[in-house]
Amino acid sequence: MNIKLHELIVPEVKKVGVYAIRNKRTNKYYIGSSTNIEARMKSHRSNLERKRGLNKKMLSDLESGNILDFEFVVLETFEDFEITDIELRKCEEYYIEKYNAYENGYNNPSHSPTTNGYFAENELIFCRKPQPKKLNRIDIQAMTNRQLLNFYKRLSSYGHVKTDNFLFAENELLKRLDIRKY
Repeated sequence: MNIKLHELIVPEVKKVGVYAIRNKRTNKYYIGSSTNIEARMKSHRSNLERKRGLNKKMLSDLESGNILDFEFVVLETFEDFEITDIELRKCEEYYIEKYNAYENGYNNPSHSPTTNGYFAENELIFCRKPQPKKLNRIDIQAMTNRQLLNFYKRLSSYGHVKTDNFLFAENELLKRLDIRKY
């Protein structure tokens, strides 16, 4: 087994949230948000290690210093379906301003998070973490109404209408709505 050892440590937080990459030497910040902040920070770590995909200011500081000058910080997290995309982007904007990440940091002022959201709708978002290949009927029955609706909507939008998960979710929705198809 080939295990890569990383110099930078990424906090193990699989949640929706706002994070920072902080340069301890210069006290400059990059602020970002994601539906899975752990996965997103790992992507940034990979870019730092390879010196690719970085903005010019961060690359310059990396080359004039050391990769260990950087650290990952979790600023705020949210539970699944607790916050909308727009609210998450506003939260990110708050931290960008708090840490002055446009003028004395790594964020690009032409890429404001409140104008560059991922989601087209103002829908509640969830942590995009790997899901088990197949949930069983008990898992689906244990979901809250909101979780069930979002799960059903997600499967529908991906075209997974003939899968067991879709049929279990559809059946559970109909049962909760007291519609006699089940």
